[in-house]
Amino acid sequence: MNFLRNVYLTTLLSVFSVVGVALDESSLVTDGGFDEDKAASTTWTGNAYNPVDGVNQADIASAGNPWDVNLSGTVDLTPGATYTLSFDVSGEEGRTIIAGIGQSAAPYLGHTETVTVSANSQRIVQHLTAKADGAGDDFGGVTSRIIFDMGADTGAVSIDNVSLVADHTGTVNLGTGSDN
Repeated sequence: MNFLRNVYLTTLLSVFSVVGVALDESSLVTDGGFDEDKAASTTWTGNAYNPVDGVNQADIASAGNPWDVNLSGTVDLTPGATYTLSFDVSGEEGRTIIAGIGQSAAPYLGHTETVTVSANSQRIVQHLTAKADGAGDDFGGVTSRIIFDMGADTGAVSIDNVSLVADHTGTVNLGTGSDN
């Protein structure tokens, strides 16, 4: 009987430990679920900001510069610190977007990655550093942002459940066809 009780208690403690880790990862993003009224949002900006039923939806008709169609989320980053950006994305199969963190003012330093989109929703996980291209000059502070640049390719993109947490957590996934 004591053996079963000990196994039960050990299992219960393990579950609480796992839940505790998940609960401690507090996102730096306000309204990562795109649930706020668009007019009231203090987080999200850009010409691709189009929340519909709790999902940001953009449909890019013609390709140009990646930054020509942008969704940006205001965050306060610590210069040189490491972060994990995660979000759900779906859209036109095989199209790409650029996602990451960076400055919202000159000189526009950032650390971004190209993400390949699938027609089915997928959870993207990126390990990023608040340094230019992940290794150069530090950036951070209140002029920082989460970057979703979508203008280099055509087609629909839906983004939801955006989270940015301190440190590198989880396994990197840059989307369909990714080796990471």
